[in-house]
Amino acid sequence: MSVGEQGVTNRAPHRAGTPVLGGLLPAVVPLGMLILGLVGAPGDGSAQDLTAARQQAKAALEAAQAADDAAGSVAGHPDFAAATDGDTSLAQRLTEARRYLGWARSAWERAEREPSPSAYRDARVLLTRAERELSGYRAAVDDAIAAIERARRPPPPPPPPPPPPDTSPPRALREIVEVFLDGDYAAVIERVDGVLEASGTRFSGVRGSRARKSVGHARLLRAASLYALYLAGGERSADAALRGAAVDDVLAAKERLPDLVLAPEIFSPRFRDFYSATR
Repeated sequence: MSVGEQGVTNRAPHRAGTPVLGGLLPAVVPLGMLILGLVGAPGDGSAQDLTAARQQAKAALEAAQAADDAAGSVAGHPDFAAATDGDTSLAQRLTEARRYLGWARSAWERAEREPSPSAYRDARVLLTRAERELSGYRAAVDDAIAAIERARRPPPPPPPPPPPPDTSPPRALREIVEVFLDGDYAAVIERVDGVLEASGTRFSGVRGSRARKSVGHARLLRAASLYALYLAGGERSADAALRGAAVDDVLAAKERLPDLVLAPEIFSPRFRDFYSATR
């Protein structure tokens, strides 16, 4: 027995009654086939076994033929040449796959001439291997074509910038300003008490830097209202709590609005002086 480039040449005499691979393959077969030990005898098994083996082999034949058709049809793709240009491994892969398909078809034809379960099993093994190799070739070409198509597509547009943060005063604060301008100072104090949380450090429903400024403005308006009521009461010592609460609110407003300049058209001269003097 000698090993050639294409397989094993059966030159040595064989023991009578022991066909090579069930007598299904030509004189030259792939070395891997003999290693697998796929050797059978014609006529073995029942008629039921024969039918089942033939059906399985025929299904494998149809799958291999479909894979071969798919491998051939991809050559018509407009990007096939670019995908395979310079890649000799793909051409070698197709050649090897079709070599297996040739052996497999020969095995099927011999099984059809000399039917036996083992002959059909041998053919099915080769057909399955051929189908796997052809499908692998087609998948590799498809991947190469897909890479070309991806490279051809323009890059996706950048995501839109995030919307600018909302810096407008919350509605509740705007309403408090309107009540303050109407001179209803008691209502201002009540409303500010209603929107501030956590001992006057958070504005209800508002978060972030916008909340910090909203708290500052709310406490400023409350401070001005408390001080206005203090002045309206005649600055009596009995109303010292009003002035003390106004001092606390002014300090809180200055902490949150350090660069604020009081508008003279909104705040009275007495309160602006009080605001400047409070430390």
